[in-house]
Amino acid sequence: MDRLRASPVTFVLAAINVAYFLWVERHGSSTDLATLVRFGAVEQMHVRAGDYWRLASYMILHIGWGHLLLNTWAGMSWCAVVERAMGPWRFLLVYVLAGLGGGASCALFSPNAVTAGASGAMFGVIGSLLAIRYRTLGSFAAFAADRGVRATLGQIAIWTLLGVYAIRMSQSAHFGGFFTGALVTLVMMVRARRALAWAAFTLAFLAFTAAATRPWELGRARGTSVDFAQVKIDRLGRPTENAAIVLLAARPACESGIERACVVDAIARLDPDDHPLCVRTYEVFERACTRGDADACAGQGMQLGMGCGVPEDLDRGRALLERACESGSAYACALKL
Repeated sequence: MDRLRASPVTFVLAAINVAYFLWVERHGSSTDLATLVRFGAVEQMHVRAGDYWRLASYMILHIGWGHLLLNTWAGMSWCAVVERAMGPWRFLLVYVLAGLGGGASCALFSPNAVTAGASGAMFGVIGSLLAIRYRTLGSFAAFAADRGVRATLGQIAIWTLLGVYAIRMSQSAHFGGFFTGALVTLVMMVRARRALAWAAFTLAFLAFTAAATRPWELGRARGTSVDFAQVKIDRLGRPTENAAIVLLAARPACESGIERACVVDAIARLDPDDHPLCVRTYEVFERACTRGDADACAGQGMQLGMGCGVPEDLDRGRALLERACESGSAYACALKL
């Protein structure tokens, strides 16, 4: 209870991670790539197609029990120390900005990865801890000679080597979060010209995020011609060719009345937690499925199986997935399994 009172935000973040993990497991497997994409993992094409919220949602999404437990255990250790040093609100700002920086780094530097986990934000907390230690010691020489600093840097080196050679980890998320956490903490501790320091950090952070998300491409995609009748969907629910362009063009094409574009857009954006969106996507799937679109039947079957916007009907959902898989939908075959 003393630790809870001293670092309440740390415990709340851990509880959110566990609760969201259990919610995801109720609707699929957290080790399945399609489930991860559906529930908010960072994936470059979806981010650049307008799913900017993924830069935040990936922080509370974990890949299996081991990933969740490791991040929760490590996070409770690192985060509690920094929260006690900085106070809850400053700590929360560092954690969130570091997580966003890690997500943006993934979208920018890891084009073929599906990334989830709180470790980007937690590496930001480590960066914050080192920044605090640097200001406390007062010089780079003292900082470099400090045993605690060396131990922390050694841990970072070990995690990096494990991520390269043994366990699949997102180095982009780790180092994007680390540098963001360190920078924002140094800005917080600036005494003179603090407003100028915050302005410079904000501009740099927004520029980095814009480079990762490329929001200007959404407008450009409205003028892109895509033959949606020829678009095929892969097992993750993404177009198999020119995926970024297709996803960017799908929404404006849907708005202009192209039904197949609506199916592609609905599959990419389906969120089981968003009831109004589920209702709209189900209507899209149902309409297109009656006209023979196998991928739309797969989407309809999945929604029936999880009760997303409609009453749950497992038998009918399975039947739709079976038929769609037999009709050649790789997306349906993945969902059926």
